[in-house]
Amino acid sequence: GGWTGDRCDSCGLTCQGGGALVDVCLKCACPIGKFGSTCSGSYTLSTHAVKAGSGANLDVSWSLGGDAQPPLAKTIIGLYAEKNKESMAMVNNIWEYMCETPAGGNCAETGKISLSLPPAAGRYKIALAPWLPPNEFGQGGYHPELLEANTLGFVTVLADSASDADVTAAANANDPATIFAEQHPAPAPAPA
Repeated sequence: GGWTGDRCDSCGLTCQGGGALVDVCLKCACPIGKFGSTCSGSYTLSTHAVKAGSGANLDVSWSLGGDAQPPLAKTIIGLYAEKNKESMAMVNNIWEYMCETPAGGNCAETGKISLSLPPAAGRYKIALAPWLPPNEFGQGGYHPELLEANTLGFVTVLADSASDADVTAAANANDPATIFAEQHPAPAPAPA
């Protein structure tokens, strides 16, 4: 990253995964589900909207590496109420470990888990609840409060009677690129 070129007038930082430069050329802002200094690490949801009676599961896959390192074992990926911050308060107890390797080890750089979806209609967030291991005295070991940065994406469960257009609209509203564009609008062009 940083400025490059003979006159240091070219930004050498390239954001990936739909990310955008912020603070001129200091860092990348990443869409939901993208991580790392250049947004090169990603978590992907198999769907962003379903009908309640579809019986569909939600697959969460990841591809990490570089400075977007995988979290420690015992990290949880769970389904939460949209505004929830309690890491162990999943909706309908829907969660999976990203991996269960021995404590202190990291999960694999790539992988996939499958979560069931709740029967109740609503918008839910999928979030990462990192594991903080015990200290050197063996005390602790817990999943801290969920941070906004731990949100991997959103999924909306609609009533069985929802139209295909409703499902498409909900999927579009939950699309990480749509959410990112709303949070980081392009600057208005300079007047002529």
